[in-house]
Amino acid sequence: MRASPIIVRDEDVEALLPMSVAIEQVERMLAARAEGRCVTPPRHHVAFPGLGDLVFTVGGVTDGMGPLGFRVYDLFPGSRDQFTAIWEDGLSGIVLGSRLGLRRTGAIGGTAIKHLARADAKTLAVIGTGPQAHAQIEAALAVRPIDSIRVYSRDGVRRTDFARAVESAHSIATIPAVSARGAVTDADIVITATTSTTPVLDAAWLKPGVHINMLGPKARDAYELDPALADVMWRIGTDSIDQIRQMTFFLEGIPANRRVSDLTRLIDELKDKGRPSESSTLFVSVGLAGTEVALGAAVLAAAKSAGRNPPY
Repeated sequence: MRASPIIVRDEDVEALLPMSVAIEQVERMLAARAEGRCVTPPRHHVAFPGLGDLVFTVGGVTDGMGPLGFRVYDLFPGSRDQFTAIWEDGLSGIVLGSRLGLRRTGAIGGTAIKHLARADAKTLAVIGTGPQAHAQIEAALAVRPIDSIRVYSRDGVRRTDFARAVESAHSIATIPAVSARGAVTDADIVITATTSTTPVLDAAWLKPGVHINMLGPKARDAYELDPALADVMWRIGTDSIDQIRQMTFFLEGIPANRRVSDLTRLIDELKDKGRPSESSTLFVSVGLAGTEVALGAAVLAAAKSAGRNPPY
């Protein structure tokens, strides 16, 4: 008789999926995709007039039975419910809540930092103080010897509270900067995780050799990074070229758009050729389908190993 699906929640993701493990899962997913063993289509929006959209991401590994599945979340006003359903040989289940999505976006960003940022990167600047910023910081700390962090957002109280929370959680000196320029000056790694629809950075503020992770708006009419900044980057990577092709991408129509590479291909290139220390890199996070399924499968396996009998 087939067992009932395991159900895990946000607190289980926190307890059972360390960021280092999440990054390992993302790297495995990228390797499988490079070998043609994954299904990773762009996300699909279903509109409900007067309410908003339901958004589906579907993906997984085609070896045998999974892991494969889908995530669905809503864009209804005042709501952001979501769940991920996973099928895998001998194990199936559902992950409820938002932490899995944050973990996977953080892990994708951490993978980009691991392979694109300078190996000696120690200073981190973060523009934005929401949940995605927390996840990106955790991921950066998992892959680089960060010894100082500067954070900025327009709300002075919020950035001070955020800095205190980060310093308390990670025991790393974290300074609330009074300006975006003050935050990013001399930083080795810059993370932009804002909701701003106008650019938050100027290329002149950045040191040579910086690596940037961009998470916020990136549509042609609303973007948190100036397209001119992308033009001066040595390499530009993204986790899903297919997803970009479905967007009104902010780099369309400028030379930099032709230089956007799949992250997996860029990782392979840098392994072969290396990364000049004075060259700057940009990673544009758009969301790779199937990565949340891979991470969800890891949580379910950990729950099963911990003896959490379904349904949980």
